[in-house]
Amino acid sequence: MMACIVIASGHPLTTNPRMLKEAWALGMAGHDVHVLSSLLDPAAGAWERALCAGAPWRWWPMVDLERGAWQDRVKWFWNRLRVRVAFWCHARFGWDVAHQLGHFIPEMERLACRLRPDLVIVHLEPGLELGYRLLRRGLRVAMDLEDWYSEDLLHSDRARRPLRRLRSHESYLMSQGAHVTTTSHALARELSRVYACPQPRVIPNVFPWADRETLDGRILDRQDLSVPSLTWFSQTIGPARGLEILAAALAQVTEPLEIHLRGTSRPGYIDAWLQQVPESWRHRIHVHSQVPQEELLSRLVEHDMGFAGEVSNCLNRELTISNKILEYLRAGLAVVASDTRGQQEVAERAPGAVALYAQTDPGDLARVLNGLLADPERRRASRAAALEAARTTYCWERVAPDLVDLVADTLDKEWPSKG
Repeated sequence: MMACIVIASGHPLTTNPRMLKEAWALGMAGHDVHVLSSLLDPAAGAWERALCAGAPWRWWPMVDLERGAWQDRVKWFWNRLRVRVAFWCHARFGWDVAHQLGHFIPEMERLACRLRPDLVIVHLEPGLELGYRLLRRGLRVAMDLEDWYSEDLLHSDRARRPLRRLRSHESYLMSQGAHVTTTSHALARELSRVYACPQPRVIPNVFPWADRETLDGRILDRQDLSVPSLTWFSQTIGPARGLEILAAALAQVTEPLEIHLRGTSRPGYIDAWLQQVPESWRHRIHVHSQVPQEELLSRLVEHDMGFAGEVSNCLNRELTISNKILEYLRAGLAVVASDTRGQQEVAERAPGAVALYAQTDPGDLARVLNGLLADPERRRASRAAALEAARTTYCWERVAPDLVDLVADTLDKEWPSKG
């Protein structure tokens, strides 16, 4: 059944690759796909438009700040004001206000209704509010829970979040939505238990194996190829990501090692973190800026090992599978990972590729690192196992057909109204 499908988050395409992959898979399956996002960074305009080039779907930016049209500037100003007022109301009166969940929710609601889709798939926190509204209008709505939004972030950050609204929308969409997808079996089981709903379908947050054909073969990060190299990346370099445990572990690491961090540092974090690192190690630590997604794999392939030091400071971090561990597999790196339930799941499905350590124990992390550093053959075997797991299990080519089949099954089911 070929259908009109709206995929919506309101976030820029460059920050929401999961939505982008979904749009390509469903568009290539022959559906009439419409993607609702935004272009907020004029400097990223060429990059955003390149992602749409030749795409089998239509792009609907809620605002396009690269164009510089006054209508877009006014719309963006109004949306930011609306969100700021929502957060003020929460701080002043404790109200959970819809616009705390993000920008462009009313605009996406109006456009989705005008398109009269057979299915709407919502992503990220704005998608929770949008999905709730569209379900109430009678549209067929599916939800992708890339993260467990009501159980995410540090306690200090959660104080500003509309937790009651998040939980209410998650529960409503879990029970009333056409289908729900998420990123790990551990998270799917817990969502089902908490909300007393069927388990979501698991669609791991993986990328295409075929991207390895575009590796640039360059060495841009490493300083000394005779010394093993450990890499870590994230959009933000900051606390509660396992880097503090890594700093403490280095005092017990007995073999030489280069360490490469990639991302945008929170103000002052790198300097503060380096003070925790033994002085003899500081010259071996290198910090790199973010690169586009299409270049990231080439930079990861330069290294020998990937560090996934997730910390269970909230339930979401305990249960999800981070993008980084899956990207390390695709890059063919020996993975050193903390023992969250999500990462234990990957270790079980990628035998030999992942060495787990107790997430709060620097000594255990040092033990794992020393074992890998002292045994080149073990590193080579782990890297080969990583590539095999990525090729056979954790790649988009394996996952995309499951998503296409799920949407087909959803469309085949009766739905009371299109609104």
